[in-house]
Amino acid sequence: MQTRHANLNIGDEPIRDIRFTWGGDYPKGRRHIEGWGTAVEVPAVLALLDKVVAGELTASQARELLAGLAEKVVLACDPEEADPVKRAAARCFGDCDECTARKPEFDHRLHQVLVQRERYRDPDAHPWAATRSTLHRATCREMEALGSSCGFLFTKSGEINPDEYDQHLKWFTHDECGIPGEARTVLARHEAASWIAERTGPKGGKRFKLCGICQPERPDRTD
Repeated sequence: MQTRHANLNIGDEPIRDIRFTWGGDYPKGRRHIEGWGTAVEVPAVLALLDKVVAGELTASQARELLAGLAEKVVLACDPEEADPVKRAAARCFGDCDECTARKPEFDHRLHQVLVQRERYRDPDAHPWAATRSTLHRATCREMEALGSSCGFLFTKSGEINPDEYDQHLKWFTHDECGIPGEARTVLARHEAASWIAERTGPKGGKRFKLCGICQPERPDRTD
């Protein structure tokens, strides 16, 4: 949270040292009203309303003054708010046009993570796991850590957690963030053997390595 102070020089008694804070988590329903993300002390608002009651300014003028100060606070605390694109992204809750357009891709990749989680729960059928160019045992602690990193995306029953979905769709769309857990691919023996074959050159050159932590056996060997 950041704090800023401002003055309203109106009437015979200006309202001085009005305290604003910025950086709060506010309901998305009011995200397009000026000053979203800011808060102002109640006594200062009451002092402003007293001036309206006294006839020193109209309600619309009071609103304009308060909104103007709030917008100055927003820009002072986050200069990127001056960029319309970044401002719109900051107010996205996974429901903007960009997020809607990328939702099918996000859903597909999220489903793949869910599939891998289910495969991971059956290590007898899927004893290996791969990350980029490294082959691991499925029970490797690195694979367990990758699985734990995406656990909050799903409920205990294995369904997608709606409380996390929108936020991760936003990160996926606007920040190009991957989906936690998708770096892990859990493999059956024949799949792991194919994974090695795809990364082995015609003269036997290797474009992969075996994990030095769990030291898995090679699935393409039976000796």
